Amino acid sequence: MIFDTNILVAAFLGEEKSARLLAVALKKQDLRLSVVVIAELHAAQISEFSTKIDELSKVVPVFAIDMHVARLAGDLKQERRKKRTKTYLPDCFIAATALMYGCTLVTKNKIDFQFPRLKILNT
Repeated sequence: MIFDTNILVAAFLGEEKSARLLAVALKKQDLRLSVVVIAELHAAQISEFSTKIDELSKVVPVFAIDMHVARLAGDLKQERRKKRTKTYLPDCFIAATALMYGCTLVTKNKIDFQFPRLKILNT
Protein backbone atom coordinates (compact mmCIF):
# COMPACT_ATOMS: atom_id res chain seq x y z
CA MET A 1 0.00 0.00 0.00
CA ILE A 2 1.08 3.53 -0.73
CA PHE A 3 -0.49 6.12 1.53
CA ASP A 4 -1.44 9.50 0.11
CA THR A 5 -0.26 12.55 2.02
CA ASN A 6 -3.72 13.22 3.47
CA ILE A 7 -3.84 9.79 5.15
CA LEU A 8 -0.47 10.28 6.81
CA VAL A 9 -1.38 13.79 7.97
CA ALA A 10 -4.58 12.45 9.51
CA ALA A 11 -2.69 9.59 11.17
CA PHE A 12 -0.01 11.96 12.49
CA LEU A 13 -2.75 14.18 13.92
CA GLY A 14 -4.29 11.20 15.69
CA GLU A 15 -7.36 10.60 13.54
CA GLU A 16 -8.34 7.12 14.68
CA LYS A 17 -9.20 5.43 11.38
CA SER A 18 -6.07 6.66 9.58
CA ALA A 19 -3.83 5.88 12.55
CA ARG A 20 -5.26 2.36 12.67
CA LEU A 21 -4.70 1.87 8.93
CA LEU A 22 -1.11 3.03 9.33
CA ALA A 23 -0.51 0.70 12.28
CA VAL A 24 -1.97 -2.30 10.42
CA ALA A 25 0.04 -1.58 7.26
CA LEU A 26 3.22 -1.29 9.32
CA LYS A 27 2.49 -4.50 11.22
CA LYS A 28 1.82 -6.40 7.97
CA GLN A 29 4.89 -4.78 6.39
CA ASP A 30 2.59 -3.58 3.63
CA LEU A 31 3.42 0.14 3.70
CA ARG A 32 5.39 1.84 0.94
CA LEU A 33 6.21 5.54 0.59
CA SER A 34 6.45 7.76 -2.45
CA VAL A 35 9.15 10.41 -2.45
CA VAL A 36 6.40 12.84 -3.47
CA VAL A 37 4.52 12.23 -0.22
CA ILE A 38 7.73 12.74 1.74
CA ALA A 39 8.30 16.05 -0.10
CA GLU A 40 4.73 17.20 0.51
CA LEU A 41 5.02 16.50 4.24
CA HIS A 42 8.32 18.36 4.47
CA ALA A 43 6.85 21.26 2.48
CA ALA A 44 4.13 21.62 5.11
CA GLN A 45 6.85 22.99 7.40
CA ILE A 46 5.42 21.26 10.44
CA SER A 47 8.38 19.77 12.27
CA GLU A 48 6.30 16.94 13.76
CA PHE A 49 5.34 15.78 10.24
CA SER A 50 8.93 15.97 9.03
CA THR A 51 10.18 13.99 12.02
CA LYS A 52 7.53 11.29 11.68
CA ILE A 53 7.92 10.84 7.93
CA ASP A 54 11.70 10.67 8.31
CA GLU A 55 11.26 7.95 10.95
CA LEU A 56 8.87 6.02 8.69
CA SER A 57 11.20 6.28 5.70
CA LYS A 58 13.88 4.46 7.68
CA VAL A 59 11.72 1.36 8.17
CA VAL A 60 9.62 1.06 5.00
CA PRO A 61 10.53 0.99 1.30
CA VAL A 62 10.63 4.40 -0.38
CA PHE A 63 9.92 4.52 -4.10
CA ALA A 64 11.80 7.14 -6.09
CA ILE A 65 10.78 8.68 -9.38
CA ASP A 66 12.63 6.92 -12.16
CA MET A 67 12.13 7.29 -15.92
CA HIS A 68 9.30 4.74 -15.98
CA VAL A 69 7.36 6.45 -13.21
CA ALA A 70 8.04 9.89 -14.73
CA ARG A 71 6.75 8.85 -18.15
CA LEU A 72 3.69 7.15 -16.70
CA ALA A 73 2.92 10.22 -14.57
CA GLY A 74 3.16 12.38 -17.68
CA ASP A 75 0.82 10.03 -19.54
CA LEU A 76 -1.66 10.12 -16.65
CA LYS A 77 -1.58 13.92 -16.58
CA GLN A 78 -2.14 14.01 -20.33
CA GLU A 79 -5.13 11.61 -20.05
CA ARG A 80 -6.77 13.85 -17.46
CA ARG A 81 -6.09 16.95 -19.55
CA LYS A 82 -7.77 15.34 -22.57
CA LYS A 83 -10.83 14.69 -20.41
CA ARG A 84 -10.65 18.30 -19.18
CA THR A 85 -10.29 17.02 -15.64
CA LYS A 86 -8.09 19.04 -13.34
CA THR A 87 -5.35 17.08 -11.67
CA TYR A 88 -2.06 17.98 -10.07
CA LEU A 89 1.24 16.54 -11.25
CA PRO A 90 2.24 15.38 -7.73
CA ASP A 91 -0.92 13.24 -7.64
CA CYS A 92 0.03 11.80 -11.03
CA PHE A 93 3.46 10.88 -9.65
CA ILE A 94 1.88 9.17 -6.63
CA ALA A 95 -0.60 7.30 -8.85
CA ALA A 96 2.13 6.30 -11.32
CA THR A 97 4.26 4.97 -8.48
CA ALA A 98 1.37 2.88 -7.16
CA LEU A 99 0.64 1.54 -10.65
CA MET A 100 4.28 0.80 -11.44
CA TYR A 101 4.77 -1.20 -8.25
CA GLY A 102 1.31 -2.82 -8.14
CA CYS A 103 0.33 -1.11 -4.90
CA THR A 104 -3.08 -0.03 -3.67
CA LEU A 105 -3.26 3.72 -3.08
CA VAL A 106 -4.85 4.70 0.22
CA THR A 107 -6.38 8.19 0.15
CA LYS A 108 -9.15 10.39 1.48
CA ASN A 109 -9.85 11.94 -1.92
CA LYS A 110 -10.25 9.31 -4.61
CA ILE A 111 -11.58 11.96 -6.98
CA ASP A 112 -7.97 13.07 -7.52
CA PHE A 113 -6.94 9.56 -8.51
CA GLN A 114 -9.44 8.42 -11.14
CA PHE A 115 -6.97 6.54 -13.32
CA PRO A 116 -7.53 3.23 -15.13
CA ARG A 117 -6.08 0.17 -13.38
CA LEU A 118 -5.26 2.09 -10.18
CA LYS A 119 -6.45 0.22 -7.09
CA ILE A 120 -7.74 2.71 -4.51
CA LEU A 121 -8.79 2.35 -0.91
CA ASN A 122 -10.77 5.50 -0.13
CA THR A 123 -11.23 6.12 3.59
